[in-house]
Amino acid sequence: AGRAGFTYGTTGSVVSIKPSSGPKRGGTVVTITGSNLDRGASRTECIFGSEAVSGSLHNESTVVCTVPGSGSSEVQVATV
Repeated sequence: AGRAGFTYGTTGSVVSIKPSSGPKRGGTVVTITGSNLDRGASRTECIFGSEAVSGSLHNESTVVCTVPGSGSSEVQVATV
């Protein structure tokens, strides 16, 4: 079991990422809020470790991604 922590990187300004952790088995829906999250983006995705998953850009301030399964204790999240 265990839990994996989430951090982020983006071209916009991130205010929060919730939740900040979840089970390593994946399936956690992560909501990233901030401003200009769509600035210059040709696609919306989140990168968890080395695995990129499609994200859903709700508006310029909200991106939602579902975490894939991970064997590591820490993963990175990014929008591009």
